[in-house]
Amino acid sequence: MYKKFFLVFFLVATLLFISGCMGQVKVPLPKESIELKNVKVKIVGAEDRTIHLSYSLDVKNKGEIELDEVVLQDFELPENVTMDSTYFDIKNLKPGESRTLQWMITVSDVDVPISHKQTWKVPFSIKNVVNNNYVTESGFYYEFTLLPP
Repeated sequence: MYKKFFLVFFLVATLLFISGCMGQVKVPLPKESIELKNVKVKIVGAEDRTIHLSYSLDVKNKGEIELDEVVLQDFELPENVTMDSTYFDIKNLKPGESRTLQWMITVSDVDVPISHKQTWKVPFSIKNVVNNNYVTESGFYYEFTLLPP
C-alpha cells in the first residue's frame, strides 16, 4: 500500500516539477537587452541661476523577445537637479523596436551664463517585465554637461 502511494506521489511530483521548469521564461537583463541611444539635450531657458533643459533618448529592445513592460525609475538626482517626471513605463517593446522618451530638467544654483564646465551624472534603474510577472533589473545612468560659451 505504501509503495503504491509513494510511487504515485513520486510520479505526480516529478510531472509537476517538469511542467514547472518547462513553463519558465528567461528574462534578459536590461544591460543585455536595452540600448539607450540618440540622446538629445537642449537648453530651453535660463534665468537667475537656473537653467531649463529638454532631454530625450531612444530606448531600444536589442534582445530576441518582446518585453511586456520596460520601466525606468529610481532616479538619484543631485541636490540642485529636478526632473518633471521620474517614472517611465514602456509597454510591449518588440525586438528591434525603439521608443523615444522626453523629459524636462531644471538645474538650480548655477552661474548664468555658464562660467565653467559642469557635468551631472544621474543613476537610475531599468526593469524588464515578461509575461507580466518575470522581472529583471539593471542600473544605468544618464549625464549632461553644461559648457561655457
